[in-house]
Amino acid sequence: MTEMNGTDALVLAAKHANVACAVGVPGYPVTRLMHDLSTAVVSEWMVNEKVAMEYALGASVAGKRVLVVTKHVGMNVLADPLVSATTHTIGSGIVILAGDDPAVRMSQNEQDSRYYGLVAEVPVFDPKDAQSCYDSLIEAFDISETLSVPVIIRVTNRMMKRNSVMDAQNTFCRQDEHDRQDETCDSCKNDEPVPLLYDRKMWHYTMRGKHQRFHESVYDAERALAEKAIGAEVAACADKSSRIGIISSGYPSVLVDEVIQRNDAIDIIHLSLTFVNPLPIKAISQFASSVEYILVIEETEPVIEQQLQGMGNLRGKLTGHLPHTIIETNDIENAISGIEQHVVDIPVCVETLENRGEPRIICPDCDFMVLYSALSRLKEKYREQGLIIAGDVGCSIRTTAPPLNL
Repeated sequence: MTEMNGTDALVLAAKHANVACAVGVPGYPVTRLMHDLSTAVVSEWMVNEKVAMEYALGASVAGKRVLVVTKHVGMNVLADPLVSATTHTIGSGIVILAGDDPAVRMSQNEQDSRYYGLVAEVPVFDPKDAQSCYDSLIEAFDISETLSVPVIIRVTNRMMKRNSVMDAQNTFCRQDEHDRQDETCDSCKNDEPVPLLYDRKMWHYTMRGKHQRFHESVYDAERALAEKAIGAEVAACADKSSRIGIISSGYPSVLVDEVIQRNDAIDIIHLSLTFVNPLPIKAISQFASSVEYILVIEETEPVIEQQLQGMGNLRGKLTGHLPHTIIETNDIENAISGIEQHVVDIPVCVETLENRGEPRIICPDCDFMVLYSALSRLKEKYREQGLIIAGDVGCSIRTTAPPLNL
């Protein structure tokens, strides 16, 4: 056993999955992930996320496995080629690492990348720790190539930074790190996968035909995989009928476990989901049948909760038991204490610049700092002429603060 954070686990998995290239666009919380990936695989920054996705599609058609690294806002930019790729099919595996920013620490909005699984009808993983990060990336490439669709893995800053125990024997080489595969190492025994090229028979279908084919064969396979992924956990929970059943995904699953450990007298069973799209509805229904109340705990939006409407005494964000933002342990404890109430009215202190207090400045190691510094000097030079610097509203808005003052 060894300790590792989520970022390191993803880098390790990329190496073991024989990823040919990682492409991405800088942005919180994935900039550091992209830098670390460059130590294990060929990596390239792209001008924007749509270009990154199209680069990945081109490489996939040529038989190369590719990672696309983007923050949640970048999912909006790459959505066009992503949605089309689902029914047009791909060649070798494509996995999108989408970094969400719960509580909007360094972004222009707070959105949930899991929704793109529903829009594009592609599998989505929401890992909670290092082990599930590693397992999700390995499995995501297998699924991507089996079903010929891109796969999304949603990550968050807290999850990627948190250290947790991993089963070292089953995930990485116990010898000193080596650049080539070692036949004596269990994790290196798998031969490099045979490149999968684009199946040109797809061009025999019309656009409508491609969509029909997808729903005739591929989407049912996605749903079957989701049910299988959680089957054993549901069976274990079913033997422990309880008053409250908590369904969670991603980093909040770790917080749920902490709350349960601190309050071991509470009658709770916990179903932690990693494969979150399509939802394993049959398995969840079985889980729900053994509890009186169902509490859904997720970040950032009620993606799972919305799909479970009408299933028993459901509690979550839509009933006011949990906030529409980042989740903390006190939020979970409050939701549990009010579980019998149909609707809860939690007072919200709307954040302002004044009550937030802490200034938000551009990260000193930002990849665009060279450009920002040059623009700052340019503005200073032409101060009397009133030079205005304009840019997109992402992290660049932080350059309005000292020392750049743009």
